[in-house]
Amino acid sequence: MKTTPLHTENSPEKPALEVQGLQIGYPGANPPLSLCGTLEFDLPEGVLTAVIGVNGVGKSTLLRTLGGLQPAISGRIRIGGQPASGIPAASRARLQSIVLTEPPASRNLTVAELVALGRHPYTNWLGKLSPEDSRITGEAIRRMELEALRDRPCHTLSDGQLQRVLIARALAQDTPLILLDEPTTHLDLYHKVRILKGLRSIAHETRKTILFTTHEIDLAIQLCDRMLILQQAESVFGEPCELIRVGAFEELFPEDTVIFDPDSGVFRINK
Repeated sequence: MKTTPLHTENSPEKPALEVQGLQIGYPGANPPLSLCGTLEFDLPEGVLTAVIGVNGVGKSTLLRTLGGLQPAISGRIRIGGQPASGIPAASRARLQSIVLTEPPASRNLTVAELVALGRHPYTNWLGKLSPEDSRITGEAIRRMELEALRDRPCHTLSDGQLQRVLIARALAQDTPLILLDEPTTHLDLYHKVRILKGLRSIAHETRKTILFTTHEIDLAIQLCDRMLILQQAESVFGEPCELIRVGAFEELFPEDTVIFDPDSGVFRINK
């Protein structure tokens, strides 16, 4: 079944990301193994979108597929109006950045050095940073509140601090589309909120399109412009208020365990 797209305000601008007839999973299996229903959705510029769903439904697989790291079973992906399959790797690195959950191999670098790696698509073969590269790197460090840590080796950071560094590296890459796999993992509630509010500000102020996977559904409902609920049968896409109105969250978990309260917009344990 296809994604059910709910009514959202039409944007006069070309969508930053277009997904048409997309099936994700493992095309090499015999037969190909699809993790969820066929996906159809568009993301305009300047929106923050969360992908939610139960474990194993394909949240990380979707991100890897959109990022070109894993083949789709079928369907089309367009980035900035261009078919993603036809974009050379060097050009794609200027259109999208991606942060996965795997730790980086370069943890001996300082915070500033690791963030500066985001400028690689724009530097010469020596990797020398221009004044503009340094400015953008510094702005990414500032936005993620890493100034006090900029000279610290990354192997001395906590998991939560390192997560902020990796997001800063994606910001330094300065792409119109940013894909983040569980960016609030390892963070306490205060820093989860700070990260998501920061991502929302970046999307709205810089017109970047940010798509991230998360288990923080309550926070996503409050802070995101759009949400994609991945389900094995029929996924649903739309604004959080519309998803609440049609009862989409009530279908996410078994009601004998967790109940969604549409009045407060939070999940409650069924005692």
